[in-house]
Amino acid sequence: MQRRGSDRPHLICIEQQGAYVAGVMVRVLLPIEGAPDAWLTLISQDDVPVGRQPCVTAPAGSLRLTVYLAAFTGFNWQDACRFEVAPVVATKVTMRGTTFHPSCHR
Repeated sequence: MQRRGSDRPHLICIEQQGAYVAGVMVRVLLPIEGAPDAWLTLISQDDVPVGRQPCVTAPAGSLRLTVYLAAFTGFNWQDACRFEVAPVVATKVTMRGTTFHPSCHR
């Protein structure tokens, strides 16, 4: 049985409204005919200041989207949220909160 990914590209945006510098990683799982599926990193950025909104496009055929968001405390990184989207659809995530209490909302 062949698995179907998204039938078209989808825009993925991370709106950074938190009182911290954010780390953003977005990856998609892509099918490869005759081989194991492969993860493709669309963005991996650890310097997203407040007020920015990085956006990437998940290619058509994407099976799953994984988003990892973190806040820099000044000493280390603290997870804000991690989630998966399957099937892949257009997604907007807003990061909020403070350095020690980051949050995100879809």
